[in-house]
Amino acid sequence: MHSVLTLVSRDSPLAVLQVGEALDSLTPLFPDEAFDRIDTSTIGDIDQITPLTEASIPQDYFTREVDHLVLEGTADNGVHSAKDLPHPLYPDLEHAALL
Repeated sequence: MHSVLTLVSRDSPLAVLQVGEALDSLTPLFPDEAFDRIDTSTIGDIDQITPLTEASIPQDYFTREVDHLVLEGTADNGVHSAKDLPHPLYPDLEHAALL
């Protein structure tokens, strides 16, 4: 019996590539699992005007929407690029892997 694990990430070209790499790594390790993916836009993807050097940009500018989909149970796992991770990390999420 297959269960389905859902991964969520940004819909940027780099994030889509990274999720593909994560799935390539996970599939052989978990042959009894099926994987689904959700690609979503974050405020950092949508706001193409505010400079990234702007002091008012929140720490989770590129991660908030992804993390909220995990927190609300829509997705099982979020995939982030390390460069986007906020500090501090959400305390309600476990951070598990570097690929």
